[in-house]
Amino acid sequence: MSKLRQIVGYARHIRAEHGIGLVTQLAEMIYLYLSRGLGPRLYYSAILWRRDMPMRDKQGYLNGARYQKCLDRLNPVQYRKLCQHKLAEKSLLIMMGFPTAKFLGFYKQDTGCDASGRLLCTPASLESLLADGDMDAVCFKLAEGWGGRGFTAAKVDRSGPVTRLENLAFPGDGLPVARFFDKYLAAHTESGLLIEEYIRQHEVLAAFHGSSVNTLRILTINRGGEVDVLGILLRVGRNGAVVDNTEQGGLIAELDPETGTITALRSIGVMPEYFDRHPDTGGEVCGVQLPHWSACISLSKSVMQAFPHLNYAGIDVAIGPDGPVILELNPQPDLAGSRVFRSPPARLLG
Repeated sequence: MSKLRQIVGYARHIRAEHGIGLVTQLAEMIYLYLSRGLGPRLYYSAILWRRDMPMRDKQGYLNGARYQKCLDRLNPVQYRKLCQHKLAEKSLLIMMGFPTAKFLGFYKQDTGCDASGRLLCTPASLESLLADGDMDAVCFKLAEGWGGRGFTAAKVDRSGPVTRLENLAFPGDGLPVARFFDKYLAAHTESGLLIEEYIRQHEVLAAFHGSSVNTLRILTINRGGEVDVLGILLRVGRNGAVVDNTEQGGLIAELDPETGTITALRSIGVMPEYFDRHPDTGGEVCGVQLPHWSACISLSKSVMQAFPHLNYAGIDVAIGPDGPVILELNPQPDLAGSRVFRSPPARLLG
């Protein structure tokens, strides 16, 4: 019943804001559900109520099951682990010479090792790695995580007799490495932790929301050796978070793909809220042109070469002071993200 009330609320909002009657909306929803299996929530989240969208385009949207069939055709399941496991993905990126965050080690009980081949499987070995390095900040990622889950970033302090880590999500909470490990990392070590040097983003992106590395999601498709960019969006963090993921409250910035100029900033959701400036920091966002734009596009196309039989991916790219850096590739990009581009996914992925 609550879902029904929610849908009725959306319908009334569209009627009030755009003058589209309830009967018209209901008729379209029923037709799209019967003909293409598209549910009422998708009708609103993909803005299928628009009067300027032909019905053939509305029918080109995909529900979850149809989208999964497209993924299975484009990205065979047996090859997806190459970029779903962060250690395998990192190895390929480094081997192929793509710009990526510096690899420090892979922490795993009994079998972990650092970039020099030394065992990295105890808090003491982790402390030794960090004490001997020169990095100012590091980050820890679940070997098989997504949506920012399990991500931890920390500042490294070597000024005292004992190396300490300060969680960037909780400034001032500096702890010796062993205590930091017990508090923030121990619960996430079963599948292993990829350890990298923390990326410092370009000052233009830091001005939006400085505590998170605000990253591009670039959707690319390989059509017989020719890689095309299907769409690009920028994810921007909120409320002092260290991650920019929309699943954790982040915002989406829509972009002009030709110039890299931000055209809109909005919240995620069925009825998004739009902003001209960042609602927390006040940083100017709309109208800003992102740096190193042509390099971002070129890199997103070329990186597909490193992953055999991967034909469709959501490529996450950070923009550092000197240019773009590959964070990771997602062989199963969230369907909701593709709806931002306001073009039928069936056409994009055909």
